[in-house]
Amino acid sequence: MTEGFYTLDEIMKNKQHEYHLLHYEEKRVHWKKLQVLKQELIPAFITYAHGLIRTYLGPRQYQDTLKSLFYARFVDLNTTGMRRVIFRHIQQADPWWSTGGQSPPGRPDVEEQPQPQTDLNFGVLEDVFAQILGPQELLDWARSD
Repeated sequence: MTEGFYTLDEIMKNKQHEYHLLHYEEKRVHWKKLQVLKQELIPAFITYAHGLIRTYLGPRQYQDTLKSLFYARFVDLNTTGMRRVIFRHIQQADPWWSTGGQSPPGRPDVEEQPQPQTDLNFGVLEDVFAQILGPQELLDWARSD
């Protein structure tokens, strides 16, 4: 190779390599952007909105209020498409979106349901036997020699 002169084959190999690196960088940036959106931006906005909307509004009023908060907060985004993507992710991730906000106290879907307490701690095999025999029969069987 003469200094300063490149063959067409060398130029093509160089540009092909450069294109490959740019393609990889584009994919890396895409996944990083999605990670920031789903793991940081969306949860932060939902927490922000839930901090401001503390009463039960009903689904339609909650959704309108959330949209207003969203557009006021993200007014600096320069493309409508970007706002649309972010808001769609917020709708999917917000647990209050379909219920209309924080449910009033005393509603059964809000209160934690008591879990049945068992003082038996069976392993996997014992759990199978407990399902077949029942807990009391399993204890009787385990105590018998």
